[in-house]
Formats: sequence, C-alpha cells, structure tokens
Amino acid sequence: MVLLFRWRASDAEMWKPAAQHVPLSWTTCHFGSVRAWFRCAGDAEGNQGCGRRAAKLYLRGHVFACRRCCGLAYASQSESLHFRAITKAQKFRIRLGGTANLLEGFPTKPPRMHTRTYDRLLARAMTAQERWIGLSRGYLRRHYPGLLTQENIAGS
Repeated sequence: MVLLFRWRASDAEMWKPAAQHVPLSWTTCHFGSVRAWFRCAGDAEGNQGCGRRAAKLYLRGHVFACRRCCGLAYASQSESLHFRAITKAQKFRIRLGGTANLLEGFPTKPPRMHTRTYDRLLARAMTAQERWIGLSRGYLRRHYPGLLTQENIAGS
C-alpha cells in the first residue's frame, strides 16, 4: 500500500508532498475470513522500521510507524500506582454491574451472570480495592506522619 500525504515540520514552513510504501500482511481469522495488518516499514530516506504487524500506524514527523517505533505508551502506563489501582478497582465494579464509586458496597450478582463468574470478578475487585487502600495508607503515612497512629485509629 502507498500512503500519499502532505506534511510540514512547523507552521512557518510550506506543506510538502510525501509518499510512503507500507507493506500489508494477512492473517486468517476464525470462520474463514482474513484480516489485513500494516507492517511497520522504513521511510523514503532508508530508515528501517521494526517490521512488526500493527492495526494502526502513527505519524512521527513525516513517517508512519507503529506505536513502539514512535515511542508511544498507553495512558495507564503513565498513571501513578495509586491512580492505576483506583482505575482497576472501578473497572471491576462496573463489570459487576455497579457504579465506579469505591465508597459504595459491592453490587449483588447481576441477573444472567454465572455465580462462578461473579465470584471471580468479586475476588479481583476486592483485591484491587485492597491494593488501593494499602497504597492510600502508605501515602498518608509518608505525607502526614502521625496521622495513622494506633491511638487515632482506635479512637475513630
């Protein structure tokens, strides 16, 4: 496949036409269909791409390349451990049929959900929420020493 596009390095420059050859590869899917994939390829100046299969290509400068070659990361990879734990616990709560509010009790088993599935998701939700609580306690101990003493906890 040949990608034809225009690009410019800054707003002050003129648009330049560009073309990039991107190889395709095909894989067979279940039930007999096929799927096309882009192959991360080199650009017109002879730079090599990694050759990996990719569903999406991203524009880096004037070259389309895969996520890894462009140095892109998923949003969750830049989250702190504390916020990642919150996000994970909220996702499990939503899958259980409840809300994302961590202060509410866990939802009951939704209709038509297998009990084994509910028990598995509930255990994972509880583990994720316990991790969030542990990380929150560690944060409070580091930033507010003396707040979580035994006297304060027993008195509340």
